[in-house]
Amino acid sequence: TTQGLTDTALTYAYDADGIRTSKTYTVETSVPAQYTVTFVADGTTVKTMTVDDGYVLVSSDYPTIPAKTGYTGAWQQHTAAIHADVTVQAVYTVKQYTVTFKAWKTTVKTMTVPYNYVLKDSDYPAVPPRAGFIGSWQKYASPIRSNVTVTASYTIPSTTTYTVTFKVKLITVKTMTVPDGYVLKNSDYPTVPPMTGYIGSWNKVTTPIHADTTITARYVREDTIPDPGKPPVVVMALPEEPVEEAVLVEPIPEEAAAAQSPTRSGGTVTTQEIRHDYITQNGRVVRETITTDNTTTAVMDFIYDKKGNPFALRYKNGAADAVTYYYILNLQGDVVKLVTGSGVAVATYTYDAWGNILTATGDLTV
Repeated sequence: TTQGLTDTALTYAYDADGIRTSKTYTVETSVPAQYTVTFVADGTTVKTMTVDDGYVLVSSDYPTIPAKTGYTGAWQQHTAAIHADVTVQAVYTVKQYTVTFKAWKTTVKTMTVPYNYVLKDSDYPAVPPRAGFIGSWQKYASPIRSNVTVTASYTIPSTTTYTVTFKVKLITVKTMTVPDGYVLKNSDYPTVPPMTGYIGSWNKVTTPIHADTTITARYVREDTIPDPGKPPVVVMALPEEPVEEAVLVEPIPEEAAAAQSPTRSGGTVTTQEIRHDYITQNGRVVRETITTDNTTTAVMDFIYDKKGNPFALRYKNGAADAVTYYYILNLQGDVVKLVTGSGVAVATYTYDAWGNILTATGDLTV
């Protein structure tokens, strides 16, 4: 209970003859001002208490600080006399742990990291060499939540070696000799020779090397694949420009012709005519229509860029909705892939040094 301050006074009254006529006893009690002290941790009120003006907090006034994973907590100490409402905040500090790198019982490096830290490749020091052995660190990939020791392992190298060759087309950019089981690092890859209008990169090998290996570069045009919902402006035949029409009727093989001959005895004779109608513009096919027995079965619109290179193919198969595919070209202008708007290949082509097709795979190869 708050104690007030008490002040007492005693007074007397007298008449003209000096005779006391009264006695007054006055008691005055004053109550001091009170304030609220609030203890807050991470936005949550842990405790409140009411204190008198001028009160000084003592250790027992502070509540237990709530635990927070990966952190240590402490209350901000309020040591001054209290003359207003006060909020005392909890302060949390992330825990720190030591990572020790050891090789052959020798400490190579130590580092202090915060709770939940994940080691990066750059954190690992160079493995001390050991004659007759190949050394590597046993990688620690988990988040760090305690002191950790990372150790080096040493293995006897294989006497078998292989050659890794980096090539751009027929040109060798780099060769290197590696032991059996070697895993290529990013630093092993040479710079991809630049090519105007193209972005180059290596087809990386991430598995251990167990044979002579050739790594080739790939180049893609800097043009990005457009959103099929927003087709680009492309060069196509204009209505006022002359177009050429061509019709191709697929020849019937001799065996099939014999089978369909009306002079052949027995059975029912059936025939089927497949027509390919072409519309060309400036020597390029801009549309191909395929009909079977006078029924349109497929329509293909060929779209070219401003340089006249194949850019896209709009393909409509029967009654299905038309689908737009995009061409990927190599440096020589050969089509190496036909892809959907999301980049999925539906046709892939490879060529020899003279530009002849070696392989053609995929649902839309022709």
